[in-house]
Amino acid sequence: MLMSSRKAVDDFIELLIPHLDKGDIIIDGGNSHFPDTIRRTKYMKAKDAIYVLGVQAWRRALKGPSIMPGGSPQHVSG
Repeated sequence: MLMSSRKAVDDFIELLIPHLDKGDIIIDGGNSHFPDTIRRTKYMKAKDAIYVLGVQAWRRALKGPSIMPGGSPQHVSG
């Protein structure tokens, strides 16, 4: 299954939620599929927290990390 870590990431986010304060940021350094990033971003916004995805593209591993951020535009744009 392509998205084998989906449930594990969602379950871990649920464990974190009771410990988050308004405006806290969760950074997911995994390789989540973009529809999951969109869903989690909306979900965390409803919880007054911020979800950001930072993916290291495996093809760049030999030349250094390549980060592709995802999440709400005001939190991932530079």
